[in-house]
Amino acid sequence: MGSRAKSGSGYWRGWGWRADRRDYEWARDLLLEKRLGEKCGLLLSPVHGELEGHELARWVLEDHLDVRLQLALHKELFGVDKRGV
Repeated sequence: MGSRAKSGSGYWRGWGWRADRRDYEWARDLLLEKRLGEKCGLLLSPVHGELEGHELARWVLEDHLDVRLQLALHKELFGVDKRGV
């Protein structure tokens, strides 16, 4: 897991992702350092309820990252509590 992994609210269990600018910059720097965009397609997703999609999109555009933005569209269309959609 590495030094980014922690437990508690605001973290995604297993990978240690939070939803803030610092974590975006960590991911951005890793993607660029390892040149991952040359090896595979990349998806970035905001943590629902923690980071707005438009904020992540702005950061991606400002940094000219070659990634796709993946939004939880079902949560926008049907609400966060709807199951099985």
